[in-house]
Amino acid sequence: MSFIEFNRRFPTGITNLPTITRVYKNRDCLFHMDLWCVSRYESAIYFADQNRLTLQCRHITMMIKKITSRVVFVLLSMMLSLQASASPQDLMTNLHKMQLLSSMAVANYHLFAGLDADAKYGNRLKKNLDEFQTLLVETTDIPTADKYGADVKAINKDWMVFKDLVNSNYQDMMDQGFPDVKRVSDADFANRDLLRDLSQLYTKTSEENNVKVSQEASLARSLSLLMQQINTQYAARGSTNLGQVFNGNFERTLEDLGAEFETKLKQLKQVATRASDKSLISSINSKWLFIGRSIANYNENSVIFLVSSYSERITMNLEKIAEMHSK
Repeated sequence: MSFIEFNRRFPTGITNLPTITRVYKNRDCLFHMDLWCVSRYESAIYFADQNRLTLQCRHITMMIKKITSRVVFVLLSMMLSLQASASPQDLMTNLHKMQLLSSMAVANYHLFAGLDADAKYGNRLKKNLDEFQTLLVETTDIPTADKYGADVKAINKDWMVFKDLVNSNYQDMMDQGFPDVKRVSDADFANRDLLRDLSQLYTKTSEENNVKVSQEASLARSLSLLMQQINTQYAARGSTNLGQVFNGNFERTLEDLGAEFETKLKQLKQVATRASDKSLISSINSKWLFIGRSIANYNENSVIFLVSSYSERITMNLEKIAEMHSK
């Protein structure tokens, strides 16, 4: 019997080998039976290998799931740890930065509006608003901020009013080429409310959590805010023929602000004595001497581009000093 006929007669394989051996005893049949058995044996090995491979794949899949779970757990733990480690000092730092960004936004808007929608200052304005929004979201996630829900809510409310007014004023310039005087004035007053609430929460956080800010950092931060107040008022006065309209929006004159800046800068020189401090203070002092006279005599000689540029660099250096003494 041929091998083909054997497979046709027994398509499901040998189930009773002795019986088949008795029926087909010729050598040719036994030879083909040997081949069939070898084939079946090889198939068994193949399927065994396949099963082993399947088990290995399942094992690898389980290992990947375990590793993934552990990585996710570690990342979540790190995030929670970072959030838990956020301190009252972090809240105060963010509140200070938001005061700076709010003031910068107003100054850049006045420059944008007063210089025929100059794209340079329009882009700076948008950047200020975006950075403030990001910082506000981060601030609400700081655990210490949970204690001051009403204060944070007030800041959020002030921010929404201010942001909407600034965006509307920006769009007025883009659509019609000139500002709505009342809306610009409203934005200035909204900024004042925002700065007040930010400053109050900064002070409250410091007092209620017994936060000790170094004298160097405290003076540097105060000078940064003064510099931006000066820059904002100078931009409002000098960048447009409507500058006189906005004079009533400011509680203090440029002369008063300039005099306080000089006094506090001298105090900072006395307490910040590191080599790195002295280098930064020297740069601040030289720039202030260059623009101080123009600020005091703003009606005689308006140099808004110079004051804007130098005030930005002065603020940057003051923030570096504050950061170095806040660690």
